[in-house]
Amino acid sequence: MNLVGKRVFCDSEPTLSYDFLVEKALAPNTYRGFHKISKTDDGAKKMFVNVLSSNSNYILSTLKLAKSEIEVDELEEIICKELREKLKKNIKGYQLASYNKLRKPTDIFIEHLMAMDITLSSARKTLVGHLYLPLDSQIFKSDFIFTEDERRSLKIGRHFTFKDIHQRSHYLEIQEFLKNKAKTIGLENRIFFDLEWNDRWKSSGSNLFETNPSKKSK
Repeated sequence: MNLVGKRVFCDSEPTLSYDFLVEKALAPNTYRGFHKISKTDDGAKKMFVNVLSSNSNYILSTLKLAKSEIEVDELEEIICKELREKLKKNIKGYQLASYNKLRKPTDIFIEHLMAMDITLSSARKTLVGHLYLPLDSQIFKSDFIFTEDERRSLKIGRHFTFKDIHQRSHYLEIQEFLKNKAKTIGLENRIFFDLEWNDRWKSSGSNLFETNPSKKSK
């Protein structure tokens, strides 16, 4: 897992443009999880693309200078806040109640950006240690990532989905646990746990997209 992690996160090939990653990092099923109020008005994908595209310079410059996971977290909080303001215009309110409903896709985007954006190549090996693991059903059901005792201690279930983490404090508790567990078992970075998703750690792919089943985004 460390070998594949270093290959796809630190030495990714080919590198890609920011605009391409805005369009491709998030899978269609992520957007379908946000139900519209008006069927004829803009949906989640257009809103996400708008927010991520309009803030490209700020996001990239912040990541290039980030010296800690706290700085990455602060950036993601800003992104999530703007996404929430944009989405609430046409997304049903209950869809935005869970903290991780927006944090998970933001984590995925930042993960893909760090791993593959062509302008972040020089910062990649530092940034990989600051990434937060996107929390979704594949992660929660993994017995490699969580034992049953660990799930009980963290108040999570193996059948949780990403929307089941309602509070930021709960999200941060899980992320801190994952950072410590990675260190304990010899995993070089917390984000490498994401290679457990659909056994991506067995892949010979040279970037994150190539480790996905059928090369589809997560």
